[in-house]
Amino acid sequence: MARLKILSVDDFDNLYTIPKIEKQDLEFLFELDEYDNEYLNTLTDLSSKIDYILQMEYFRISQYFFNFTIHGVRQDSWHIIETYYPGSKFPKKSTSKHYVYQSRKAILKKYEMFSYNSSFKKKLEKYAKDLARQHIVPKYIFDSLLDFCH
Repeated sequence: MARLKILSVDDFDNLYTIPKIEKQDLEFLFELDEYDNEYLNTLTDLSSKIDYILQMEYFRISQYFFNFTIHGVRQDSWHIIETYYPGSKFPKKSTSKHYVYQSRKAILKKYEMFSYNSSFKKKLEKYAKDLARQHIVPKYIFDSLLDFCH
């Protein structure tokens, strides 16, 4: 049986690929506010601080969290080190999962959002069923569900 293909390659990349930040845009991005600075002061490890700033900026751009290491996004990581932690060496260790998830919770709190849970699942399923009764175009249903989640 053939698989239903809803997303184009570009749509898929827009959803699941870490945003590419051009060099000329770096100076305008990765800005920290008071909330960010307070949270960063609770972290002791440089890799955790870099990870938080990266996650926060990628989330601001796309409204999604991505799985990455600071070594995998080296250019953006170096920009953060040069801007906020000049003179520091590039961390050898990646951020632990504990700190990654802790940072994600802090970012969600900052933007007054919440993580997917069972009560939201029920609302989403009901909305999906209502949409499926009204529309037959899978891409429209998918896009509407994404909008509902935001």
